[in-house]
Amino acid sequence: MVDFYYFCYLKDKEIMAESVRKKARIVEVTESTLVLEMCSQEACSMCAAKVLCGQDLEQKTRRIELFNDGLNRKVGDEVSLLISSIIGLKAAFWFYGVPVFLIILSIVPLRDVITDNFILGVISLALLSVYYFMLWLFRNKIEKQISITIE
Repeated sequence: MVDFYYFCYLKDKEIMAESVRKKARIVEVTESTLVLEMCSQEACSMCAAKVLCGQDLEQKTRRIELFNDGLNRKVGDEVSLLISSIIGLKAAFWFYGVPVFLIILSIVPLRDVITDNFILGVISLALLSVYYFMLWLFRNKIEKQISITIE
């Protein structure tokens, strides 16, 4: 039984080691939430995954809202955010992997039945729009699974 707990401890340490640290500034504090502002870093401009973490070139700052952890935090405090790298992999899977699979799944079986490529494309786009609408509907449930830790 001790080995299992030690394994879980090591696994947590591995996840923490593979996490991304970002600096943020507190701009608003309420009893239940903290509003943080992150500035895009120069290293983010060349990153291929900047869309996943929300750092676009046009947008110099990004605001996020987190639950208040109950510590005495004030407006203007600089904090460090710890974002698990697994979140990026999950986002890439749900936003890129599944849609490609849906396109292939909609085109391959129907290409013998429907000969017009335009109609196949419209069917694929309709399927993708339904998928992204479903993601939008469940955005609150998905958001609860994302863990960002304040250090």
